[in-house]
Amino acid sequence: MRRIFAIGFGVLLGVSVLGQGRGGAGAGGFGGAAQAGAGQGGLVGKARYDEEVRRIENSIDKYLTADGVKNILTPGQFSQWKLKMKKGQVLIADATSDVFDPALQIVKLKEGEDEEAPGTVLKENDDRYPGDQRPLLLWHCDQDGEYMLRARCFRDKSGGQFSVRLQTYDSYDLPAGQSVDLTMNGPTRFLLRMQLKAGEIRAVTAGAVLDDEHVSIELGSVISPIGLPSESLIEPFRRVFENAVMAPVDGDYYMMAQTYYGNGMKLHV
Repeated sequence: MRRIFAIGFGVLLGVSVLGQGRGGAGAGGFGGAAQAGAGQGGLVGKARYDEEVRRIENSIDKYLTADGVKNILTPGQFSQWKLKMKKGQVLIADATSDVFDPALQIVKLKEGEDEEAPGTVLKENDDRYPGDQRPLLLWHCDQDGEYMLRARCFRDKSGGQFSVRLQTYDSYDLPAGQSVDLTMNGPTRFLLRMQLKAGEIRAVTAGAVLDDEHVSIELGSVISPIGLPSESLIEPFRRVFENAVMAPVDGDYYMMAQTYYGNGMKLHV
């Protein structure tokens, strides 16, 4: 029998520790850091800004690993992809273009409604952080059903060639001080969702028992409520909290987890 154990717990810290991370993009603290770096005007400020951008893009590439899908947008219209989602799944998507400012939306259509209808916009994004007009969208599905991922030009002004990446993960809630039992269907990557208040730290430990021997489970990227990586703020506390999340703002945070074993694995959270 294969059994995984993951335990989550939270510790409240002073919000003032995180104050400087609330500018612009918010979660992850990049907004304030990016604006400060860009505003220095010197080579040192630009170098720091560029280094932070590279760090963020490298972190995003760890959990948004899908190949880009190329398409051409007609001005004033939108391109879309139909998604069949299950409750609890998380969609992460981004878009890039050299010729227009792209935006992404999650849209729900009413039963029988034409696919070109406006529908209800459930989530949208057009800039991943100040100074970067590429959208990055993270959406948690609350109900089984069909949804549309739409790519369009910001304010529908223009069009042209663009590329979209999209990836779906199963996610499981990880409440503080509570246990949850899950069954994993083979080797997989999934997300642990934690609802945190600003200033809270949640540390997570994980392990597995396979044929009476303890083996490890890989815990990786931490993702903020807006899809950006949320890891840099916790770095000073790594010796105390090896796998942890620090929340600069209220919201749902996600930690990537990886299992390498077969069907029937029991997850105890």
